[in-house]
Amino acid sequence: MIRSALSLFLITILAAGAYWNIWNFKRSAGKLPPRERDEVVVRQNQFKGVREKLAEMGYRSGRIALITRRNLDPQPQTGVDGKRLYETQYNLAPLVVWTRTTDTPLILGCFVDEETPPEIPGFIKIYDAGNGLMLLRRKPSQ
Repeated sequence: MIRSALSLFLITILAAGAYWNIWNFKRSAGKLPPRERDEVVVRQNQFKGVREKLAEMGYRSGRIALITRRNLDPQPQTGVDGKRLYETQYNLAPLVVWTRTTDTPLILGCFVDEETPPEIPGFIKIYDAGNGLMLLRRKPSQ
C-alpha cells in the first residue's frame, strides 16, 4: 500500500515538473524577438543569393577572396574587417575565404554598410546581390 502510494506521488511530481518545465519554456520562448531580426539570420539571408549563384556556377569548394572598401582605397584593416571575414567564412563554408589577396578564381566584394563602387577596376562583375555583396572575377590579362 505504501509502495503504490509513494509511486503515485512520485509520478504526480514528475508529471507536474514536466508540465511546469514545458510551460516555463513556452513563456520564455514567447519573449524572444522574431528570428528574422537576429543578426546572424539577417547576414545568412544576405548571403543567400551569393551561395545560390556559386552553386549554379558549380563552385562548391575552393578559395574565394574577400575585398572591402578598405582594400580598394588602401586603408588599414579595422575590427569590422575581421568581423566581415568571419561572417563570410561562416556563410560560405566549405569555401575558404582569403583576405589580402585577389589571386583566387572568384572574389567576393563585401560593401555592406559601405558605399558600393559602381565599377571595380581590374575586375568583372559576375553577380550583384543588391545588398552590398557581389561576385567578381579578375579581368583577363591583355
